[in-house]
Amino acid sequence: MKTTGSTRGEKTRSSRGGDGVRRVAWFEGKLLSAADFVDEQNYFRARLRRRNRFLHGAGVVLGLKVSLSAAGAGRQSVVVEPGFALDPAGEEIEVCRKTARTLPSRGQGLFVQLKFVERLTDPVPSAESPGSTSEDGKVYSRIEETFKVLLTARAREDSVSIARLARRQGRWRVDRQFKPPRAS
Repeated sequence: MKTTGSTRGEKTRSSRGGDGVRRVAWFEGKLLSAADFVDEQNYFRARLRRRNRFLHGAGVVLGLKVSLSAAGAGRQSVVVEPGFALDPAGEEIEVCRKTARTLPSRGQGLFVQLKFVERLTDPVPSAESPGSTSEDGKVYSRIEETFKVLLTARAREDSVSIARLARRQGRWRVDRQFKPPRAS
C-alpha cells in the first residue's frame, strides 16, 4: 500500500519500505512524473520543518509586535507588525507588512495567533490533470505559503500565540503580562 505525502510533506511510505525517511533516487533515463517532483519537494520541506521543530522550537523569532487601533464606528482592530515565527509543525510564517483584523464587540479575552496556510495560485490551462482543475478547466501552478491571523478564546495547538487581549470597560487591551513563546 502506497500513500503519497501532501504539500505539507508527510513521509511517503510503501509496503516494501522500512520506517526511514525516503527520498527520490535519480538515475539516467528515469521517466519523470509530477509525483517525482512533488516527492522531492516534500522530502526537503519535511527536513526543514523537522530541523525547525527540533533545533528552534515554536514561537516568535523576530518582530510581530501587536497593538490596537480604531476601526471606525466605535470598533477596534488588532494590528500585527511584520516579523517571523515558527509554528508547532516547524512551518515558517513570515508577515511582510502590517496586518489588521477587526475585533469583535463582545468577549472577555482573545488570543492573537498566526496559522500557517497554503493557497493555490496562478491558474494555467490544462487538459491533462482531471480532478485538480479550477471551475474553468485550469490547474494551479503555484502554492503560496501565507498565514491567517486568528482571534480565539482558547489557544490552538496548530498555531503560534503572539498576544493575548483582555476586554475591560468596553475596550480591548493588549495583556502585557502575556509573553509569547520564543523560538531560538
